[in-house]
Amino acid sequence: MSDIWMDLLKTVEDLDPELVPYMEKGGPLGRCIRHPLVYSMIHTDQMNAIANRQLAAKKEAVAEAREQREWARFIFLHERPYRIEAFMEIEDQLTDSEYWDHLGSVWVDTENAYQNPDEWMELLTSNRSCREMMSCEDVRGVFSLPPEKGGLLDETIIYRGYRGENGLYGNSWTLDKARARWFATRFPDAEPAFVAKGKVRKGDVIAYITGRDEQEIVCLAETVIDLSIEEVSPRAR
Repeated sequence: MSDIWMDLLKTVEDLDPELVPYMEKGGPLGRCIRHPLVYSMIHTDQMNAIANRQLAAKKEAVAEAREQREWARFIFLHERPYRIEAFMEIEDQLTDSEYWDHLGSVWVDTENAYQNPDEWMELLTSNRSCREMMSCEDVRGVFSLPPEKGGLLDETIIYRGYRGENGLYGNSWTLDKARARWFATRFPDAEPAFVAKGKVRKGDVIAYITGRDEQEIVCLAETVIDLSIEEVSPRAR
């Protein structure tokens, strides 16, 4: 740990009032701060000065990024669960191409899309042009190319792995059945695991994401047709 951080640990001060509402006291890790710009796990009063300096530095950096229209930097200065809110804060200042490009980055990064269903529905159903920009750069041609040259079929078979009844209704699917099974069974759980199979029309595909090696198809669950569901064993990976 640097001398600066060691000195701050020796500094006694109250927590910045902006951080106080984001203090959680009853979690498994004890006291934690989950502010849009500052996370402090297993927080103690001894760490107040560090959290306060982080907040001040982050706010300055966010203001600078906004002023210089560095939108990716603006978004990713925010902690992961708050990046969709950061995107929505500046979406009106984005060109159509920037909108989909940055939305794709937030989508790939997010781990809690299920917590913001209404927000994601609004963003993914935007009528802005250049929607192909949400897809990974090397596969954007699948929307314009014919199938014989690597484009998507008019109807493509897709899969989704999930647990619980509501898990079916998500926007993230995959071309890879084995990957869907992995998602369904990756965590020990008492709930049954399922793999859904269906088809999506080319025009209903919002994005094709390959950045996480998942062959992910982003589409609305309501646009998936010919749906069938298979229960899978957690041990059958």
